[in-house]
Amino acid sequence: MSNVNTPDELYTVSGVTLYEHPIHGSDVPVLVKVSGKYYDTSFYDPDQGDMEYVIDMINEIKIGAGNHEPVKF
Repeated sequence: MSNVNTPDELYTVSGVTLYEHPIHGSDVPVLVKVSGKYYDTSFYDPDQGDMEYVIDMINEIKIGAGNHEPVKF
């Protein structure tokens, strides 16, 4: 972890970049960045099979659907 306020990029799956929480690291699920804000994916180590859910979540965030709140740190 480099900066307490900036999540570190982990890897990209299905065109989605996943990030590590800057304070809690691997003790919490990985994050995705949508419109400049970071969101919890509920997955600790998502693989290709999990990405359909993650992509659906990203699309919900983009249209304001669902109950997704940005992660605060």
